[in-house]
Amino acid sequence: MIYLCYRSIGQLFPDYCAFGVSALEERVQAGLLIGRPYGGVVTLIHNELLSECECLYTAERLVVVRISNIWLCNVYLPCTGTLDRDLVCEDVIAQVLAWRAKFPNYMYGWVLAGDFNSVLSDNSTISRLVNKFLLDNNLARYDVLFPCQPDYTFVNEAKRQYSKLDYVTFCDMKVSSCMVHDSCHKSLLPPAD
Repeated sequence: MIYLCYRSIGQLFPDYCAFGVSALEERVQAGLLIGRPYGGVVTLIHNELLSECECLYTAERLVVVRISNIWLCNVYLPCTGTLDRDLVCEDVIAQVLAWRAKFPNYMYGWVLAGDFNSVLSDNSTISRLVNKFLLDNNLARYDVLFPCQPDYTFVNEAKRQYSKLDYVTFCDMKVSSCMVHDSCHKSLLPPAD
């Protein structure tokens, strides 16, 4: 298994600029980390777009970037079993809404994407919360408009587990079918020989 730290992403993707902070930074400062490390959120912007790019906000679970007149919001919602998961999700969604409110007339369109850590087709509390947010904000799911196979973004082959936890949504944009690079749940590097 490969764990990437925020600082090493630039070495792996030299044609991109990374915006984000490590989700482990605060946790590691608190003391010994026991168990599986957890993720964070980083947004990669191609270097050719940097002249039109402005990073508005970076946090452990949220990155907000503007490219020209398009507002990009990348989220990392907590997984099942996280302490106060419902409250954390509500807080991240409130932060997204607050940033959106700061730019009501400025945007050509906006994209909300990331690791939602929830299967949106089920009836869990978090799925209902996220689906209501998407509906209330006229956000369309890319995977619904342009279905593709395989229809999962998380893979644990040893346990034969496959699920869709990562999503790309958009509003007020003309979008055509294109390849969406989805999920850091997939290995970024080939296995060692």
